[in-house]
Amino acid sequence: IVLPATDTTGVHAFLSWDDGPTNPTRTITLSQRTTLTAEYEKGVSCPSLSIWNGTDYIYLADVSNHGWLGYINYITDDPDWPIVYWRNNPWDYVPVEENHLQLRNGYYNMLLTQKWNEIFYLDSVHMVVVDHPSDVNVYSTMVEQYLDPDYMGKIYSVSKNPLLPVLAINEKGENVLPQISEIDNSFTPGINGLTSSSWDTISWNTLTMDLGVLSSYEEIKLVVRGIVDWGTPEEYSLWLDKFFAQPVPNGTQITPAPFMEVKDSEGNWIRVPESRQFPIPPDGVPRTFVVDLTDLFPSDDYSLRINNFWNVTFDYIGVDVSSREDISIKTIYPYANIYQLFESGSMASGDFTRYGDVTELVASEDDKFVIGKQGDEVSLMFPAADLVPPGEGMERDFFVFVALWFKDEAGNWGYGFDFAVDPLPFMEMSGFPYPLTSESYPFDEDHLQYLNEYNTRDITK
Repeated sequence: IVLPATDTTGVHAFLSWDDGPTNPTRTITLSQRTTLTAEYEKGVSCPSLSIWNGTDYIYLADVSNHGWLGYINYITDDPDWPIVYWRNNPWDYVPVEENHLQLRNGYYNMLLTQKWNEIFYLDSVHMVVVDHPSDVNVYSTMVEQYLDPDYMGKIYSVSKNPLLPVLAINEKGENVLPQISEIDNSFTPGINGLTSSSWDTISWNTLTMDLGVLSSYEEIKLVVRGIVDWGTPEEYSLWLDKFFAQPVPNGTQITPAPFMEVKDSEGNWIRVPESRQFPIPPDGVPRTFVVDLTDLFPSDDYSLRINNFWNVTFDYIGVDVSSREDISIKTIYPYANIYQLFESGSMASGDFTRYGDVTELVASEDDKFVIGKQGDEVSLMFPAADLVPPGEGMERDFFVFVALWFKDEAGNWGYGFDFAVDPLPFMEMSGFPYPLTSESYPFDEDHLQYLNEYNTRDITK
């Protein structure tokens, strides 16, 4: 069976078969009536990560939602260009179930595929191998550009049987405790702020919980399984129009960040510090992650309110009060190679990374990117020769830590820049796009050598 790599528009790429394989070409042996369903992309997201499971590559997740370039922060009264952009954060911490990941000739193999019509800038990727006591689970925290780095990408041990909130209601006053009490793909109902009537009457997606009596515990963590639905590019464009149809106050945020609130000693809702706020979960595939609430409650009232502009919904929220266990963490860097998987009608242009070995480019976060477009794929081979089996009473979990920026074309979420490689993002930029008169990619000797050696695949419109 051979299916096209994209639909007839050339924009929406083949994603996977309903039984997991991600190659649009496959061979099957028929002994009975068989139905196979192929899924094609419905919009634009970010590069797709697949892992070798012993027989085929299976889709795991789209990575680095937070590395999207062009996220608008707020509006100013500057008549020339009133938009201020977020810097965002390129890191993602993707959990991998051990039973889905199998060795192949001594390596754990993965593929990072640009199926969507986007430009990606892969800066760094490595595997994190975590050995932990078998009576606990381990999960990572998430990432946001405003969070304290001490709370991003940290691996926590948590109880396999966390407590449950004693109350959970949404913004409509509906009881949603049944939806968050177990992992069963039954999600809380949600709303998207993009559908709000105006910029000053936002319809917030709100979850209010009573976490119970927790005053005797030193550590309080949420174990969250959630997902975000960004809506459509058309809804986003209509929402942006509302900020330019009439004057808005200086500093008005276009898509406000999520925020948590707790109650003070008088019962008033107060925001927790910005550096400890709630992250936006990924889209596409639900993710389980940890949110550390330790020392955030100013009183013995353990009420918590989570507010989201975007359509964030929850399958499960547990309350972990266990002390952290000793865990062993090992980091493995891959051999990496970029090549063309399929041809694309993408109009992306610029100096892309030449095909071939790019191992040294993904070894550290240093603004030396593997730059690709729709149809490109990066193979990642993580050597396992130095791994020894977990000790007695221990289990092993895997995570993929990846730093990656990406952009899409104007009118399809992209706003305020051309669909081209330049200008390049960089770690210290204030936002993207950044003011070219005062900020620049680091064109020092080291980075110029990188640009001249690797980014020689010139593609013009």
